[in-house]
Amino acid sequence: MERQVKSIKEIFPRSKNWIYKVLAAEKHPPRNSRHNSSIFQHLLLVDKEGKRIQATIFEENIQKYEKLIIMFKTYNISNALVNFIPQQYRIVDNKYQWIINEHTTVKEVEDEEIINTPQELYNFSFVPFNALEQYKTRTMEVDILALVIDIQPRKYIPTSSGVSCVRELTLLNEEKSQILLTVWDELFENECAIIASKIGARPVLATKNLKVVSYMNTSLSTKPASRLLIDLELPQAIGLRTWRDENNMYLEHFVSRDLLASSTLTIPTSDALTPIITVKNLVEQKDRFWIEGKFCVRNLNQNFWYMACDKCHKSTQKEFNEPVEKDHCNNKDGKAIPRCFVLVECEDTSGVLPAAIFGENAEKFIHCSALELMKHTTEVSNIMMQ
Repeated sequence: MERQVKSIKEIFPRSKNWIYKVLAAEKHPPRNSRHNSSIFQHLLLVDKEGKRIQATIFEENIQKYEKLIIMFKTYNISNALVNFIPQQYRIVDNKYQWIINEHTTVKEVEDEEIINTPQELYNFSFVPFNALEQYKTRTMEVDILALVIDIQPRKYIPTSSGVSCVRELTLLNEEKSQILLTVWDELFENECAIIASKIGARPVLATKNLKVVSYMNTSLSTKPASRLLIDLELPQAIGLRTWRDENNMYLEHFVSRDLLASSTLTIPTSDALTPIITVKNLVEQKDRFWIEGKFCVRNLNQNFWYMACDKCHKSTQKEFNEPVEKDHCNNKDGKAIPRCFVLVECEDTSGVLPAAIFGENAEKFIHCSALELMKHTTEVSNIMMQ
């Protein structure tokens, strides 16, 4: 029976005698399975209708197809195994995947009908930093275009499903706003290695399908379906590259002075600001506000710190470094540490609002660490007792 060229939407697990004409849009590096000792490699394939499907190659077949399948080349593929893939393992919105094995036929062809530019392939819809707040309570994913100005070494953190490897990237846009991007696990190890090698030049990062989270106020996080694309030739990137080159001295000064934010600095638009005089009337309707004003410490007799559990930050009567009772919070192995706390007043042209600043933000505000405050308080107390 003659083989028919079909589109992605026409191919199902029991489909037979078909040929698929596809562009190899992405070729991920081989990875070790988290569930067994097998090695696999993902591909992203696109047809002329723009439909996408992921393909997976296992073990010894990875080397077989290493030079046979090249990114942005077009191929006729037949005899791939088609099967269902669970939601958590999908890299595209398609419930099927192809398994390319030793029985699969792959032949390069010429086809100008298939989309072949990054903008066409990914259909970016970039979201500005100051609009990210509204996405925190949604399931929608966002695309971001920004400079990468810092990448942190790997660190390992415990999660409900085990220990995960993360890397943190600091992104900067043309408004000089920063945001933190947490890259989870080792799905993007190859991309992070490229970014680390280019970090001195501050590469342009185009991202696809990121999640907006509440970590450090507002930040970004990768998902299995996310994409990290470095220095792509995109129309939207031209202005950002120009701004980077024209502001090179500012960027050098910015990084050299260690001004990188440990939390997100998304700047709101002017219409998102709430005057202090109206905040009290809105507290029953919402619990977060953007306020622009001046902070002032009126009470200089406050302690500026308290002893707290290092896990949950609740106050404790324990002495410094003493273990905190297990029933104090839901965490184990907590110990007592000083935590900074400052009572201030926030003032704008409409009124004054009392406020409290905690932790690292408080330390930055008064330019003193909680540990230094505790030692100073102890020294003064000892002098007064003599």
